Parts: sequence; structure tokens; C-alpha cells
Amino acid sequence: SSPYDYESVNVQLANGLRGVSDGVEIAPDWKPTNWFELRGSFSHVHVALHSKAGFSQASYASNIEGSSPHREASVQGIFTLRHGFEIVPDYRFVSALPADAVPRYQTADAHISFNIVPHLDLSLTGRNLLQPRHEEIAGDNSNAVSIKREVFGGFLWSW
Repeated sequence: SSPYDYESVNVQLANGLRGVSDGVEIAPDWKPTNWFELRGSFSHVHVALHSKAGFSQASYASNIEGSSPHREASVQGIFTLRHGFEIVPDYRFVSALPADAVPRYQTADAHISFNIVPHLDLSLTGRNLLQPRHEEIAGDNSNAVSIKREVFGGFLWSW
């Protein structure tokens, strides 16, 4: 009786896994003076997965478990200096992703800005400064995606 033809398809979605994740994260922030602030973070996560009854998903479980870093840490300093200068160095460490064959890495970024006049800033930023490139994730076809070193500048006009 409907003027439109249709087809009904019933699909049941299930991943066949059961598991638990636990961990800890700490992110202190300390400002000992009005011109210096120190921020840090550390996290540790553990993921444990297994197949539900009637499913055989062991390789899928280990792939998910190994696709997230178990440990990450970072330290950032914020120096707000006289005459509109700000310097922000940033260091971070990320543990390996064994399921994606991505090794652990550590890198650093730096950002320097200068307030030329009210509402106009000039900046210079460097990312991934400790090495020419590092792998972060596995992309399509399990090819690792590399993040290259980069340096760039900019103007920020706000009103």
C-alpha cells in the first residue's frame, strides 16, 4: 500500500569483546611568580580485553590494547616577560603503540610571542624540535603517519 518500494534489513552489531581499563592521571600546575608558570602531566592507562563467550576476538582485543599509549608525560613552562614577550617551551613523552608498530617518542615544541601594540601579536612557533620527524599513529593500510618538524610565524590581531 506504500507508494515507495523499500527493503527492511535487520543488522545486529556486536564487537564480541569484554574488558576493563584502569589508570591514573596527574596534572599539577604551579605558579611561583607572576611571570612564570609550570604545568605538567603524567598518565598511565592499562586496558585488558578478552573475547565474550561464543566469540573469537583475541587478535582484535590485542590490537585495541596496543593502539593506545600506556604512558604519556609532558612539562610546559610559561614565561610572561616584560615588554609583551611570552615564551612557552613544551616537552612531551609518549610510550610505544605495539599494535601499530609505532615506537615511543619524545619531542619538544616552543612558542615565542611579542605584543607589538595592543591587540596585535607577532609569534614564532617550532614543533617537533627534537627530531626531523616521529611516528604517532598507524594510518590506512597500517602505514605509520609521521609528524614532521615545522617552524612557522604569525600575526594575531584581536579586537
